[in-house]
Amino acid sequence: MSLSVAKRLVHYRSCLVAVVNGGITWIVLIIAPLGLLAVIICTLSVLLGSLMVSHLCQRDGIIG
Repeated sequence: MSLSVAKRLVHYRSCLVAVVNGGITWIVLIIAPLGLLAVIICTLSVLLGSLMVSHLCQRDGIIG
């Protein structure tokens, strides 16, 4: 497998992890009695945070 394909797969995996974490957070928070804006902000924060951590860990060689 070429390096460019491997990098693309790592990027897709990181995005998938972020979307799944954001989706789980959305489901949990939508049940809680919060305002819609609070749910959206928290969900986006988790999504972006998990995306950043995933990319940093992969870049530093911590994962894989």
